[in-house]
Amino acid sequence: MEVMVQQLKELSIALEEGKKECDRLVYTVSDPKVRKSILGIELQSVLYASELKEQIQQLGGSVELEPVEIPLKPNRTKESKNLEKEVIGICRNIERSVIKFYGRLLQAQIENDGLRQLIRSQMNGIMRSTMHLKLLSKLVYTG
Repeated sequence: MEVMVQQLKELSIALEEGKKECDRLVYTVSDPKVRKSILGIELQSVLYASELKEQIQQLGGSVELEPVEIPLKPNRTKESKNLEKEVIGICRNIERSVIKFYGRLLQAQIENDGLRQLIRSQMNGIMRSTMHLKLLSKLVYTG
């Protein structure tokens, strides 16, 4: 049980890191569709991390609840020839770290079917969102 709680905490931290990566990039993008897609991944990461923290508490673990800050106004806007690479790089970072944790959890013995279903659903959601952003980015930035 302790191992499962620790793995859920690691996944929650990875999701929060993904949110920070998206937050760093979102307002450097001027294309509204790409920006909306990045914000979607950011919000999805926040939601998934909250759901995992709830599961951790139900399993008897403790979590430090941090206030979630989502910027409402653009900090800056920049266009760059490397923006597509940066967007795709963030997607790859999220996929690499987060999907690794999801995969490890799904290989573990999870007795709670609801938790297994939640993990599988979250993993599919993140994979779908990052794939959408990569495809949209290629379409927007390569014409």
